[in-house]
Amino acid sequence: MFWGRAFWIALVLFAGVTLYGIYRRRIEGLLIERAGLTVMAALYGTYIYASLAVNGLDGVTSIALPLSFVVANLARCWQIRTDLVLMSSYLKEHPGVDLR
Repeated sequence: MFWGRAFWIALVLFAGVTLYGIYRRRIEGLLIERAGLTVMAALYGTYIYASLAVNGLDGVTSIALPLSFVVANLARCWQIRTDLVLMSSYLKEHPGVDLR
């Protein structure tokens, strides 16, 4: 019972962290968003593992939505990484530019 509540509380907490990162309009916002998405992907990965451990192959249908969420989170993390690399290279070429 405790671990189930801790899981959902952590999920809500890091969803809030991710939303905070989305609404923050600077490079730090991208880093905060990526951190929140990474932790949420890990939490859902734990859920997927637990579901398969308890239900076996019968639990495959119960992991379809969480698995797609994990894939989407990791794809967004990859996109954020690519954007940060592009911004870094741009700032190296244009040292006087301020991205605020």
